[in-house]
Amino acid sequence: MDPKWSGGRPRRFGPYVRQLICRVARTPPQQAGLPFTNWSLTKLVEHLGEQHRVVISAESVRQILRGAGVRWQASKT
Repeated sequence: MDPKWSGGRPRRFGPYVRQLICRVARTPPQQAGLPFTNWSLTKLVEHLGEQHRVVISAESVRQILRGAGVRWQASKT
């Protein structure tokens, strides 16, 4: 008997949302009328929620961007 492996949990966000997140992350924030020069993960998450109605965590955005090879500005405190 061969066990039926399901391959894990299905992805929560489809290819359209993943492409949207990468596209927004690659555009400068000034083009969206925002007063900062680089995206941080938290600012990107807030913008996606307000402008594109994508409710997502910063960790999910980080994983999507890392998988796509997109780099972001790390916050320094």
